[in-house]
Amino acid sequence: MKKIKNYYGFVGLLGLVGFVGVFTKNREWLFFFAWLWECRYFNIIPDEMFKQNLFKSAGIAFFITCTTMLTFIGIANLTNNADLFRMGLTVSSAVAIFFFIVIKQFYEDREKNQGKEQ
Repeated sequence: MKKIKNYYGFVGLLGLVGFVGVFTKNREWLFFFAWLWECRYFNIIPDEMFKQNLFKSAGIAFFITCTTMLTFIGIANLTNNADLFRMGLTVSSAVAIFFFIVIKQFYEDREKNQGKEQ
């Protein structure tokens, strides 16, 4: 029997990039450690609902990230502060990771609760 692999688990390897923040003074890289949580998906068999929840979560997180970055760009242009561009990139990346994980977890919990009701 062929074992179906969940390639989404490889996203968890992005968490290793967080060590750049440990060994350098760029603490913004520490946000990558949040991706280590995704390694747990190596043991989950992907079905259509799982893929649909991933797409929904990624779409919502993408638009939240764009809104956050555009806000920082607008404020940077109004105040002529170039450091806000770098801070905006850092904050929008952290917001993307946070909201993606939270929204994905929300959809997973909702799917589990629907299965218990039936």
